[in-house]
Amino acid sequence: SMYFDELKNEGLICPSTPQEILSIKRIHDLKEILSQNNLKITGKKDDLITRILDQINSSEIPTLNETYFSLSLKGKEFINNHSDYIKLKQHPKWHIGFWEYQNAKEDQNETNDFESIILSILETKILNIKKERSNLSQFDYFTLYDLYRSTFHLLSDKENYVEALKSILKCALLSLSGCRNNWLINYKKTTKASNQKVMKNYFPTEIEPYVAKSICDLQKYCSEKLLSDVYFEFIGPYNLCTFRMFYEIINLIFNSSTLDISKYDKIIRDLFIKKLK
Repeated sequence: SMYFDELKNEGLICPSTPQEILSIKRIHDLKEILSQNNLKITGKKDDLITRILDQINSSEIPTLNETYFSLSLKGKEFINNHSDYIKLKQHPKWHIGFWEYQNAKEDQNETNDFESIILSILETKILNIKKERSNLSQFDYFTLYDLYRSTFHLLSDKENYVEALKSILKCALLSLSGCRNNWLINYKKTTKASNQKVMKNYFPTEIEPYVAKSICDLQKYCSEKLLSDVYFEFIGPYNLCTFRMFYEIINLIFNSSTLDISKYDKIIRDLFIKKLK
């Protein structure tokens, strides 16, 4: 209620017009109003609303006598001027705070568009994780994965499909590397548990279906050189997936209707067990 009063006091919201109130109602509710007044109930939603407003006294429609609020012109202008902050709020997986975005925006003298500013922040975050790659934690793993995926979306929106493909391939390689299980190494050292007990918490090697589909959609931009670039840019304490395995799995994505990487999972699992010793 405090924020609601603040919005009213600043003139960002105002009482809704009958048109606005009716527009949030379901078609079924609008037809019911018309039917109760013996009026035609056919037509699109806009037609139903116009018929109600033109042919029925608003005082006879209970819903129009209730109090609703909508954005005022000032409120709509405010939303339009701050749309970048709304986009930022809608993407928590970017892990970007409002002040972090604001500082980057000011540093770039507000000359770049929203996507370019976000991309620069994401790339900085990736570089910061790269500096600490030897201590990649479970949290860092998922953060890095989200950063690659977010970068992929932004680059795709900017139609930079080659770099977008690189980003989504890095998601795949991160999943294949075995690094998601890196925390188990410290877990074993701390608890001195047996390998058998530790491996009960092991995450099997897999590629998210969305990632596989996104790679497939950009197949025409892929080459062995591009795969090599992605492989050797890998960030993490180790990579249990060889380039040959990576190459074979990506081609499997391109050429198979189902993605079965169980044989590669076994190889990576066995290599990880050796790391526990």
